[in-house]
Amino acid sequence: MGNNPLVSVIIPARNASSYIGKCIESLKKLDYPNYELIIVNDGSCDSTKDILSGFKDIKVLETTGIGPSAARNLAIKESKGEYVAFTDADCIVHPQWLNELLKGFNSGLMAQDSGPVVSTGGDQQSPQDETVFGRMVQDFLKIVGFTADYVKNSDVIKKTKHNPTCNVMYIKKVLTDIGGFLEGLWPGEDLDIDYRLAKKGYEFNFNPKAVVYHYRPDSFKKFVRMMFNYGRAQSFLVKTYGLFRFIHYIPLILFAFIGFCISIKLKSFVLLCSIILLTVYIYFTYKTKDLFKSLKFLFMLVITVIFWNIGFMQELILDRYKIKGKTV
Repeated sequence: MGNNPLVSVIIPARNASSYIGKCIESLKKLDYPNYELIIVNDGSCDSTKDILSGFKDIKVLETTGIGPSAARNLAIKESKGEYVAFTDADCIVHPQWLNELLKGFNSGLMAQDSGPVVSTGGDQQSPQDETVFGRMVQDFLKIVGFTADYVKNSDVIKKTKHNPTCNVMYIKKVLTDIGGFLEGLWPGEDLDIDYRLAKKGYEFNFNPKAVVYHYRPDSFKKFVRMMFNYGRAQSFLVKTYGLFRFIHYIPLILFAFIGFCISIKLKSFVLLCSIILLTVYIYFTYKTKDLFKSLKFLFMLVITVIFWNIGFMQELILDRYKIKGKTV
């Protein structure tokens, strides 16, 4: 359609009945004339299939529970677009989402000695009907996002090292040439594919105006599980590629800190921990201008460090990921 290339929007969904209807309704309101929508119902045992059957003009692929990476690869094979855009079933997209993602491929940011831009991602915000806890998780991720490059703070299109698959667009040919997502890996499959693409010299952009509204964990238990799973995935990536992100050094820093603490007196240890926590609290207060909220964030950070590292060490020792049919 004129200068509007065909974009294939791909969403893996498993037991997504709470959000998938809202997600599709938002996609139906996209202000872009040339896209197809492919949903992979990945072995859902709730009412996801029934909800999907109520929508027209979307392609639904049924699987038995193959995981997000394999589901995306399947949809990529079935897609017809020059570009493929990914979001999650628990996301609502802004009407200008595809337009803004496409702008990232023509931003003029790249220097002559840089590689071609093959991916553009965007911002994540809280939906209007987000839970109180979910909104707090979103705010927490924003304030500590610099450590993992997952949630970004920017007002302009800029280079980035990684875009999460809840809000990203790729040139389809590049994904197929590299073999798609690493099947069996989740979460962290988006980090894996961006790392492999970067090693080939490709570049990624981030456009803050490409917005999705992302529902976050609505309970403390789900938040802990999310951080544990993040730690597991990062452990797999470290074993596969070595240390290549700032967050990968956290276990080393933590062990060095524990070793140092063992060598000093109890009073000195308490004093040192108090200074560190106070410094972090002051930083949070400076960012939020809210003493009580900063205290919550401090608690969430402690929980994150604990359970992220538990997940990291468990995977490092037990090696439980089962990667299917792919070589890195």
